[in-house]
Amino acid sequence: MKKFDVEYLFGVDISFSYFDIDKIIEILGLKTEVSYSSKVKKIAKQQGSKHRIVAIVKRQMVLDFVKPALASGLLSYDPYFYDKNIIANPKDRLYDAQERLLEVCLSVAVGKSVKSLRKLDGRYDSRDVRTRYEKGQSAFKYFRNILNDYTRDYILDFKEGRLKENGEEHDAKPIKEVDVVTRSDELEAPVKKAEATLSLRQRSLIARAVKKTKAVNVADEIKDALPLYDEAMAIVLSQEMPFKQGKAFEEEVLVELIDRLIASYDRNPSALLCVRFVRSPDTYLVKHLIGCSVLAIHFAKSLKMSEAYVKAIALGGLLFDFGRFKLPGPMVNKAGKLSESEFEMFKKHISFGLRAVKASDWLVKIVYQMLEDHHEKIDGTGYPEGKIGEEISVYGKMAAIIDAYDAMTSTQSHKSPMSPAQACKIITDEAGLAFDADLTKRFVQCVGRIPIGTCVELSNGRIGFVLTLSKALTPKLIRQIYLAKQKTSMAPQDIDLEVTAGDVSIKRIVDAQLIDIKMEDYLFV
Repeated sequence: MKKFDVEYLFGVDISFSYFDIDKIIEILGLKTEVSYSSKVKKIAKQQGSKHRIVAIVKRQMVLDFVKPALASGLLSYDPYFYDKNIIANPKDRLYDAQERLLEVCLSVAVGKSVKSLRKLDGRYDSRDVRTRYEKGQSAFKYFRNILNDYTRDYILDFKEGRLKENGEEHDAKPIKEVDVVTRSDELEAPVKKAEATLSLRQRSLIARAVKKTKAVNVADEIKDALPLYDEAMAIVLSQEMPFKQGKAFEEEVLVELIDRLIASYDRNPSALLCVRFVRSPDTYLVKHLIGCSVLAIHFAKSLKMSEAYVKAIALGGLLFDFGRFKLPGPMVNKAGKLSESEFEMFKKHISFGLRAVKASDWLVKIVYQMLEDHHEKIDGTGYPEGKIGEEISVYGKMAAIIDAYDAMTSTQSHKSPMSPAQACKIITDEAGLAFDADLTKRFVQCVGRIPIGTCVELSNGRIGFVLTLSKALTPKLIRQIYLAKQKTSMAPQDIDLEVTAGDVSIKRIVDAQLIDIKMEDYLFV
């Protein structure tokens, strides 16, 4: 195999106006090795040279050829490199060449021109890749994983013959611009104001490319979501000790976790919302953090926020109660009401969390606002500052609703969970007092009047849990597990209320604890 010389790229113009893999191959000097390879020729002969699968194979081969250059000698990130007027020494020349190679690799991975990538975040920031390299992680694997994410669905469709004969599709899946947020007029102003707080690097880190995911049914996604929840618990717990030692949150593992949660949500939104109910008093805090992150994704998606903001809010949901790890266990798990001194101690979880957020310079201000304001109340009776109304950030208002809903519907050492429908009623009753009225309305709308996880009795005499909602946000798929008249369990059986067309309907909401059934025991059928 020809050895690729990265220094060949020093000073080379790579800022093409559009993505063209053949032009990139030519610039890299790999035309013979890639375009004229037997592998590419064979596929081009079978499918036609313009078929998208040919371009994908070329992209894979380009990364394979530059792999040795990515595997050795990447220099440490230099934030001042572009402030230098003269590139005089060999080290500067090598750094310049590596910058161009890393930009080209990202371009190849996502199928988007270098010029458009630079427009996205000002200039591609190589800090992430170079830092990974310094930690012993593979830069090649980083880019190859991105390419796989962008092309996996297409390749599967191609192999399974689900494409049109010519296979023509747009070669690049779009990266959503981080500064474009579509939502209601009521939320536009505070969000635009918050946009200004995002630095170019923060945008680059949080606004990862959105991979297109195939929808799957809820049962199949639950099988993936359950182990993902277990992994999420391990990841959150891995941050506990460093947090207690005053260290910053670990960026890579948390961002990757959020990406995986969002990917699961995109495949089937209902699965994670179902798995959120797998609770134990012993693991309440860590499950609370993950549950709030899932609800944050759901809420932000329902408000049609851009992907960058969904990720930022999901991170905020994961971290806004992290300060509770520093509180005394007996106090947190106390069954009765906290004493005045205990409550003053409890309030400190906000300042504990803020210290870690401030130490984590990669986190955007949204996370800070969610943590700082999630216990503030619209009427001014909240803490720590007693803010009123518009003094509270829109993200803090969202966090307050998410926090309350998850806490009320969770099993804790000192209380049993309430029905999601009952929790919605309580939150609605507090609208305008504890919670923002408009955001409360929107949250209740997005979780549904009878939310996922609610135990219901059907007109056919069976009792079950709501697994999915319809497009109208009404209960759709119900997992039937109990016979009301016989007062006995039954083999789990799903019923789709849309398919029954009114023959079977919801009769009433049931308190699952009164008949001693838990949704988590029936997630697998």
